[in-house]
Amino acid sequence: MALLLNVLLALTLLWPIILGLLRVYPPTAYVARRLLPLTLFLPLLLVVLPGVEAVLPLPGVLLDSVLARDTTTRLFLLLIVLLLGPVMFQAPAMHGSGGRRLLFELLLLLFITALLVLVLSAGVLLFFSAATLAGYALYGMLMCGASTAGRRAGHVLVVLLVISDLVIFELLLLLAKFDVDLGFAPLRQTLAGMPDQIFLFTLMLTGFGIKAGLIGLHLWLAPVWVTARPLLRLAVLAFMLCAGLLAWLRLLPLGQLHWPAVGQVVQWLALAMSGYALITGLLQSRQAARWAHVVLLFFGLWLAVLAMLLIRPESITAFAPIWHFVLFACVPALGALALIGQYRAPATLSGFAVVNLVMAVLMLLAVVPANGGLSGMALYAGGMAVVVLAMQALTRQRVMSNAMSRGTRIAVLILLNAAALSWLAGGLRLSVETLWPAIGWLLGAALAGWLFGKLGRGRAKLPPGDILVIIRPVLNGFVGGGYWLGEVVLPRWRSVLMQRVQQGWQQLAQLAIWQVLEIRLARWETAILLLLIVALVMSVFSG
Repeated sequence: MALLLNVLLALTLLWPIILGLLRVYPPTAYVARRLLPLTLFLPLLLVVLPGVEAVLPLPGVLLDSVLARDTTTRLFLLLIVLLLGPVMFQAPAMHGSGGRRLLFELLLLLFITALLVLVLSAGVLLFFSAATLAGYALYGMLMCGASTAGRRAGHVLVVLLVISDLVIFELLLLLAKFDVDLGFAPLRQTLAGMPDQIFLFTLMLTGFGIKAGLIGLHLWLAPVWVTARPLLRLAVLAFMLCAGLLAWLRLLPLGQLHWPAVGQVVQWLALAMSGYALITGLLQSRQAARWAHVVLLFFGLWLAVLAMLLIRPESITAFAPIWHFVLFACVPALGALALIGQYRAPATLSGFAVVNLVMAVLMLLAVVPANGGLSGMALYAGGMAVVVLAMQALTRQRVMSNAMSRGTRIAVLILLNAAALSWLAGGLRLSVETLWPAIGWLLGAALAGWLFGKLGRGRAKLPPGDILVIIRPVLNGFVGGGYWLGEVVLPRWRSVLMQRVQQGWQQLAQLAIWQVLEIRLARWETAILLLLIVALVMSVFSG
């Protein structure tokens, strides 16, 4: 079994590369297009096959890295299959024919290969290289056939990706300076005793937070989500999940790391993220932008979990049994909502997706310790914000004109049923007593979201540019103010100043400066004053 798993690990990465070569070669291009959906068959085999953890060393040309399969790997591989399955099945029909379709399909294969390497990697170097490759491949897919607004959103994304890669590269340089083994397992063991922990954590949070849509670094999310085609939103969600959230799970020894000072900062960041995303999400004028802020709140919720585990490492015993069920219930539900919002679909599908989200949040809140403190409040605030905004978006869901295709409907049903099975299986691990407090809070949040949806119709004015919409008028105001200052105010002040200087100079020019001093010294008052000063100084120094 171990040999079979190692072969599957190698074939999982080689198959998209082989398929890309076949797609470029004209005689085999048609066959390669038809084989695109099979790209995710090998990762699915890695998920379902039983057996022990598999490890496959790579050649030295690939950074001496290692591929590995463990429980976390299998979970994220299954999420990739669920999210990118609809994209792979409908990719041949997304761009008609010609060079644009060829470019899109090659970028898609490159993106999937990078995501698979991300999930299977057991070391930081290969993980970082794959995250960089996946980010730029996603940018290329978004640019294929994009509108002017879509290109502008893509430009914001690529600039932030460059900043993210620079920050992570600085993190790698620091780790190399400390002569640390860059495998995930040994790095987690030595991270707690390393110097400059806060600085290292800041680099981790910032570098991977850009890709996860962390507050202040999320400027790309809403514009990209609104302008991207529905299927590509699934790719965006998969990228945020693998290049952002998975990085934190891999690098941080959660449950073993006690950083209360860092945890305090992270919990305030999680609270700020929940409040900001909720307020801006409620004011969005586009339905897709509301769901983008629900995604932002989802990642903010996991930031609150991270804060609690840094402050109270012992709480890992409560989160460990259910976190994968929560993740597997939330992500497919968000993927289904990304597809439903653009098509004419029954309201029951959207309602089912929101129910899945609420149940996943309920499971997470049910295991929050009673003495969770501010980090527990951050978790409850994040969970309630998800429910409020999801209910508001559901209440204001509009009936779209374009009908949902059969393939898209099947993909939505698969995603929603997978999410429902996950929270049903996870809910069996929880007691009813722990659920009741969270149920009350979430029912209140759902009612508030419904009221916001009913009472706020026609009042949402914020375009999907998010904070960029605020920054742009401010910058325009600065530019306009600078122009007014330079063209109107300063010339007027300059004229007045020059007149004053000229008048003073004309008065002074009537007598030379030395003549003025001579006249002053010739006066008796001045002479007496100078004599008094000299006498005072001499008396002081003479004792």
